[in-house]
Amino acid sequence: MRFPARDFATFVRYHRDLKRLSPRLPLPPPLALGELDEFLLDHATEFEIEWT
Repeated sequence: MRFPARDFATFVRYHRDLKRLSPRLPLPPPLALGELDEFLLDHATEFEIEWT
């Protein structure tokens, strides 16, 4: 049996509970390409990132 097995009230409760959460922090500004390159050089092995 797959979840939610036609229990559509699950989606209503989920939506209602999400609305009750405190507001999120604003998104940070986008990185400049130089900042992205620096981040990838510093953390590429940590997060297994390959930038091509």
